[in-house]
Amino acid sequence: MSYKESLKFAKEIYDTQLDKIRQNSIEWKQYLDFASNFYKYSFAETLLIYAQNPNVTACATIEQWNSIDRMVKRGEKSIKAISDDENDIKIKYIFDVSQTWGNNKTLPKKWSIEPC
Repeated sequence: MSYKESLKFAKEIYDTQLDKIRQNSIEWKQYLDFASNFYKYSFAETLLIYAQNPNVTACATIEQWNSIDRMVKRGEKSIKAISDDENDIKIKYIFDVSQTWGNNKTLPKKWSIEPC
């Protein structure tokens, strides 16, 4: 998938999920419960993560996982998130901890490495 296609895909998911949580109070509450665990991510990033996999427990980019001696498993599908840094829109490719392998000593105890 090209960068433009990924950006278009992420925008479509964002719009669909935003409509979903606006129209359904139960869905809104579920999103808020989910988002409370991802305070370092923006609203747009969290909404996209939630829309693509609401069962994730800890997310990071490949570079972030590598920095703590965890590698993304071959063939894993990324979660696409839109990052808006200083008026420059970028796609972040994020992976859940369950999609990685490596040093478990660097993980906080509450994170699950079991598949979602």
